[in-house]
Amino acid sequence: MNENLLQHTEKPAVLVFHISEFFKTYGMSVSNLSQTICDSPFYIYDRSFKDKGPKFEDEKPISDEDFDTGFAILKTIWNEYVGKAKTPSFSRVFKIMTDLDTDDFYVESRYGFAPGYDLDAAIEAFSNQNFEVIRWDEFWDWDFEG
Repeated sequence: MNENLLQHTEKPAVLVFHISEFFKTYGMSVSNLSQTICDSPFYIYDRSFKDKGPKFEDEKPISDEDFDTGFAILKTIWNEYVGKAKTPSFSRVFKIMTDLDTDDFYVESRYGFAPGYDLDAAIEAFSNQNFEVIRWDEFWDWDFEG
C-alpha cells in the first residue's frame, strides 16, 4: 500500500459535529432519537490514528440501544456522506491510500460519540489530546483553503 500523505502530519485531525448539523445539511430528521444521541458530540477521524484515538474520561454511561443507534447513524454518515465527500477539507482529516494491486483509492475511518459531553467540552478534549478539530461547516466549506 502506498500512502498519499495529504493529511497534515503534525497532528491528527478529527471531524466533530452534532447529529442536528448533519440533519440540517441534508434536510433530514429521525423521529424518536433519544436526547443522549441528539446532545452527544459525534466525531470521525482517520483509522491510522486508532492507537492515538481520543479518550473521554467523563463519558456518561448509555444504554445498549443508544450505543447501537449512535454507531449505526455514524456508519451511515460515513458510508453515504463523509466518506464520499470531495471537499478540500477531506484530505485534512483522512489519508487517501492506494492499493498497489488494483490502483484503487480508499480511505478508512474510525468514529464515535461522547455521551455526557457538550460540544465545547469535546472540542477541548480533542485539542488537549493534540487533535486538530474540524467542525462540520468547515469540513463542507468548498471555499476553504487550508
